[in-house]
Amino acid sequence: MVSEKYCLDVVIVLIEGETDQTVFATKKIIKSGIYKWSDIRDKVNDTCVFDAYFEYCRSVNFLVFKKNYGINTVLLNFKLLCLMLKGGYSFIHFDDISPRIFSALFAYSKTIILNLHDPVPHTGEFKKSDKFFRQLFFFKVHKFCLYSNYSAELFRAKFNNFKDRIVVLNLPIYFSYRRISLSQCSQLKSCLTGDKLILFFGRISEYKGLPFLVDSFKQFTCRADNLHLVIAGSGKVDDRLSKLINANDHITFINRFISSSELVFLLRNCDLVVCPYTDATQSGVIMTAMALNRPVVASNVGSFEEYIIEGQNGQLYMQGDFKDFSRAIFLGLNTLYEVSGATTSNKHLTASYLSVYD
Repeated sequence: MVSEKYCLDVVIVLIEGETDQTVFATKKIIKSGIYKWSDIRDKVNDTCVFDAYFEYCRSVNFLVFKKNYGINTVLLNFKLLCLMLKGGYSFIHFDDISPRIFSALFAYSKTIILNLHDPVPHTGEFKKSDKFFRQLFFFKVHKFCLYSNYSAELFRAKFNNFKDRIVVLNLPIYFSYRRISLSQCSQLKSCLTGDKLILFFGRISEYKGLPFLVDSFKQFTCRADNLHLVIAGSGKVDDRLSKLINANDHITFINRFISSSELVFLLRNCDLVVCPYTDATQSGVIMTAMALNRPVVASNVGSFEEYIIEGQNGQLYMQGDFKDFSRAIFLGLNTLYEVSGATTSNKHLTASYLSVYD
């Protein structure tokens, strides 16, 4: 929506040697350097998703860093700084920030904007170096974009001196996932067992409450043996949890990066998405599930209450309460939802997103 009104140049940071990035899954390793989208498009999976985002952009460049910090980091930061300074931009908009792109500290623009998806680090995801750099960068920022009222209040409480620079936006529904072909997902068909399929997906991390889900699911299947849980995502689990998962025939664990096409396949074939998080700000999981018309059962933490309307696109439960979790799961499985209703675009969000550049 922004690229249709403004001249938009996009720079995306990737890491050499990692074929599975946060969003991009590449078919083979892309060596360190600077690339245009046209240079690497044939090396990226699910290009239809990204073509939709890049369609109106004036330029799209990829900075591929070596994994370890060194001279390569310095050289690419110099090139990034040159891009920022030569562009003469009215706005420079960062989608989060990290020490890897330290040249951001020297960026100059009339307005510098920063997306803050997590104003406070999640449980188990704290790095002192990242925290220091981020808070140093805050002093350059003219506008902070936060994606829930909960996140905004969290940020105000922690960084009260920046409270007048906050812009609160709603996350869009990720409709671009509807364009994805499912032709290469036949290997996942073996996961589709049981009459009712519950899906947990995304990067596995401590705050996402996976032990509570696995412990609870064992009891759910005593009540209804037609249930099956698919856990899909990369990340480490401890030995205890691994043993519990492997011992339960009603659970399939796909412990690796899940491509966009695989995710769409799982979503189209599941009955319910579950987010048993112990803490959260907002979640792209919910917006992805809504795009594929799948209801979500989530704990009542963070901003989930702002995005989940009970009976319409899912159910909420009291975090850590097994009895209430059980209620929400079985209610969720037996309710007919109109998840995204008649909404097929995010045009109702256009005005608020464009207001960031006023």
